Amino acid sequence: MTVELPIHSATPDHRAGVCIWQGESVEAVRDLVEGVVGPYSTNEYFELDVDGLP
Repeated sequence: MTVELPIHSATPDHRAGVCIWQGESVEAVRDLVEGVVGPYSTNEYFELDVDGLP
């Protein structure tokens, strides 16, 4: 399983951010992210169609 983070941004104070992950499923991305930063952040997950990503 490969999960990549090709697009990310944050507000100037770093209190909020947006990450567009690329992976085989929302569940795969959620498992990875929650395993690393879940205790430190509140995250929402959505499947997207993004132009320009393979």
